[in-house]
Amino acid sequence: HLALMIGAMVALRDVPACPAPRVPYAVRVPGRPFGIAELPSAKAAFVSVNPETPAQLPGIAVLLCRNGRFAFDHLIPLSSQPTGVALTPDGKLLVVADDAYAAFVRTSDAIAGRPSLAGAIKLASGDIEDDDAGAVFTSVSRDGKFAFISDEATSAVTVIDLTKASTHAYSQNAVVGEIEVGEGPITTAF
Repeated sequence: HLALMIGAMVALRDVPACPAPRVPYAVRVPGRPFGIAELPSAKAAFVSVNPETPAQLPGIAVLLCRNGRFAFDHLIPLSSQPTGVALTPDGKLLVVADDAYAAFVRTSDAIAGRPSLAGAIKLASGDIEDDDAGAVFTSVSRDGKFAFISDEATSAVTVIDLTKASTHAYSQNAVVGEIEVGEGPITTAF
């Protein structure tokens, strides 16, 4: 398996980006897909998936461009319920809305098959059932400085300073605000 990963890493450098398909094609992922983010280079994409069967795990499916098409490579397991995903403008960090958490994945490590979870920040307490914020979508500001996580169960959008997050080991100190927006915010966008 290690030889395959090394081969995939070498192939990634040599293969041009995945072109837009002329004919749609399906890529199988291990679970029910929700969100997708594609690197600006189009050499990899990241899909949040949740289990359809008890044998599956929630996480981020890493798709690599092989022979001009995306193909599933491996899963980065996450323990909650990953949904919305967004990349920083430089493509170095994937921000994941993960129910009670905001999770952060280093894309270069994810592509190489190395441990890639940079950290996670616990979001505000929320619903009575399981006391989570119900984070469902995320957006990253165009300058790459802030992540905005819609927290459906707390009726707010959590604002995370991404510089603080990376320099403070993804601690609560990186949460710089909560914007009250009313009942059940679902998505964020710029």
